[in-house]
Amino acid sequence: MIRKTFFFLAITLALAPRPSAARVVRFVVTQTRTFAGGMSFGSVGTYQRLDGTAYFEVDPRDPHNSLVVNLDKAPRNARGNVEFNAPFFILKPTIMSRGNGKIFYVINNRGNKQAMGYFNYAFAGPGINDPITAADAGDGFLMRLGYTVVDAGWQGDVAPGNSRLFPDFPIPVQPNGSPIVERVRIEYSDRTIPQSGTSTLTLEGDPSFTSYETSDMNTAHSSLTVRSTVGGTGTPIDSSRWAFGKCPGGPATLVPSTTDICLFDGFRADRLYQLIYPAKNPRVMGLAYAVTRDIGSFLRNQATDDAGNANPLALSGTQVGITRSYSFGGSSTGMYHRMIARTSFPPVGLRSRTASRWTRSAASVTASSSGRRATHWSSRRTPRRSSISSAPPSTLRMRQASPSRSPRTCASICSRASSTGETTRPLPSPARPAFARSPPTRTTMAPPSGPFS
Repeated sequence: MIRKTFFFLAITLALAPRPSAARVVRFVVTQTRTFAGGMSFGSVGTYQRLDGTAYFEVDPRDPHNSLVVNLDKAPRNARGNVEFNAPFFILKPTIMSRGNGKIFYVINNRGNKQAMGYFNYAFAGPGINDPITAADAGDGFLMRLGYTVVDAGWQGDVAPGNSRLFPDFPIPVQPNGSPIVERVRIEYSDRTIPQSGTSTLTLEGDPSFTSYETSDMNTAHSSLTVRSTVGGTGTPIDSSRWAFGKCPGGPATLVPSTTDICLFDGFRADRLYQLIYPAKNPRVMGLAYAVTRDIGSFLRNQATDDAGNANPLALSGTQVGITRSYSFGGSSTGMYHRMIARTSFPPVGLRSRTASRWTRSAASVTASSSGRRATHWSSRRTPRRSSISSAPPSTLRMRQASPSRSPRTCASICSRASSTGETTRPLPSPARPAFARSPPTRTTMAPPSGPFS
């Protein structure tokens, strides 16, 4: 059984400021709504939900961005910078001065929001990913403590649907303008094949993610094998028995597609299939780290963006008022978050390169297993799954946090109560959020102390 990890890590990365690494140039709120039907959360009062889009620019000529694979091949604007954007989601006190002045950046998992399920014990349902009603607020834990909850899309291959958050990253091309093409390997198993079987799957396997298009519809130029055990030898499937496309009723119903695969004899859930095919149009996935870092930096440090749009968390046009910023990642997002905390790669680290600013005071990682998630790499390496976005850990330069700071516990960092005097409870660390259970009894924790309280 995979052993779950749960820890708080004081971030002590020492990174010198560099110009033009990446930054938020526009932070646009497109919708403001009353959260939880106007329910008052103790002395903090009511909350608002904000939705919008953050727009970024990154300089591909900065040598500190050289590890962002294919960034140098992405389209550039008139300033020579690469543009991208990401949707954001915020739950904030209506009157910010009544809050605790702290951001809790709960990073979504595969585009799915985690804050209400992990921390407010909201029940399973649409409200987990699209919280707006009083029921969606669960027991109101984070709200009563006065936290501002922030999240933004970072994973570039997440597909639209179910209120998932996903960014819009640029697609790089070759110097002559032709598509980038590399071979990709993917496996299909009972994780993606229905128990009853199916004749058609997306190339990625899971419709919650976008598939990389094939650059060649001729199946003789690709490879599809099947085996009955993980360690077994794959048996090739003749190229005449499958196709790129959809065929819900067999070969006669085939509709060609660059993002789907049809197996005329059907995929079986008790078999393992491996597809190797030439894929095109990868995204600059390494920009994910810049999204997470720079939205946190903007909300904590800037009163306005470059275009003059106000920071929605600012107390005034000149005063932001955010004193601390914590972040959380669970499951695959925990692996992603751990990479942010441990690497010296500039677009990944938790200190902004555009200014000598911290973007997080502390980070929590839970249920992330012992694996590492690397988001930026070249598709020339064959990944375990279909994502041109995954990488061997060796492609990253990593650095452990300084041992001079001992790990902080949940109690010592996140337990400061609001002026209501409410104490905190232990944070859950299940493999998946325990949505469908009653909230546990709260326990009194020692008050926080130290520079990160």
